[in-house]
Amino acid sequence: ALTAIGGCLADAGFTGRNGGTPTACSAGSFKADTGPDSCQECPTNTSAGVIASDNLADCLADAGYSGYGINVTACSAGTYKASIGSAAPCLACPNHSSGPDASPSVSKCRCETGWEGVLQNALSVCSSINLCSRNEDDCSSNATCLHTGPGTHSCGCNAGFWGSGTSCASCPA
Repeated sequence: ALTAIGGCLADAGFTGRNGGTPTACSAGSFKADTGPDSCQECPTNTSAGVIASDNLADCLADAGYSGYGINVTACSAGTYKASIGSAAPCLACPNHSSGPDASPSVSKCRCETGWEGVLQNALSVCSSINLCSRNEDDCSSNATCLHTGPGTHSCGCNAGFWGSGTSCASCPA
């Protein structure tokens, strides 16, 4: 049986009037059915990286989000996802760091108080800050600095001196 040109329908992934020349759905849109209907934009925080997409599932999560189609969620605080147009899961920020919801890059993760580092890739680390080894403590020149944890310390007066550690005086003779 022959079909008249007016009976030709645009395939899924294409739009156009019946019998006309179809146009492929652009990247970031899709059309699941045949016929003259318009292509639909991918849902918020997704994009289809292909033209002529015929399936909502081709709409993959943008950076900072995970999933595809209508099942897309923001990366939770302390996680990130850098890849665009991917259903890949969100990755944890490096140890001793966290970041806001929907972080699109590890660089959005920040080291916690008492820790420092430049977070540029998945191998980046936050290191404990030792104020004593940097001579950035508030201890008296007659005291010894003791590193007690990330970004914390205590001061103790040296032998022959007394005081708080931040202020030390000579012991009476």
